[in-house]
Amino acid sequence: MNINQQKDPKVTQEANGSTAGSSGDPEKKLSVFQRFKQTYKEHGKVLIIVEVVTSIFWYGLFYFIVTCGVDVIALLEKMELSEKIIQPFRSSSLGDFVIAFLLYKLISPIRYAVTLGGTGYIIRWMRRRGKLPPVTPSTQLRTLYKDSREEIRTKSVSFRERRRSKVKARGKKKRGQKQ
Repeated sequence: MNINQQKDPKVTQEANGSTAGSSGDPEKKLSVFQRFKQTYKEHGKVLIIVEVVTSIFWYGLFYFIVTCGVDVIALLEKMELSEKIIQPFRSSSLGDFVIAFLLYKLISPIRYAVTLGGTGYIIRWMRRRGKLPPVTPSTQLRTLYKDSREEIRTKSVSFRERRRSKVKARGKKKRGQKQ
């Protein structure tokens, strides 16, 4: 253990591989957004560039989809999203820009995961070319990216389970009405 680790408990946590926040609780897992903020502190310039590029891509993709005439409401209903999420899209006065923006905001967890993964890739690429200093124990973008993917998978599984239970409830309700 070097002298910096003895003085600063945060350095010790990072050296041990903890992904906990500044609260000091090594068992607490950070959300994707909290890890995004932590990555910003460590690799701000690279993260901002990757976020801007990916944001332009995502927003442009959604704007293209909306202007091509895709029925976004039907698509969201087919995905069986809650009415609370679909309701803002139902306003007939919304323009293409606003609908594209709502879609953009809807996929925020996915955008953050892509940005974290892209930032990790760019940082590795820059380190191989000598543009950034070597990896330190506090640089754990690969771990952050894997955790964010796992969080998305977990939320996806819980979404599917809720959707299945709704479908089962509807089936039972329909069977009860027929009798």
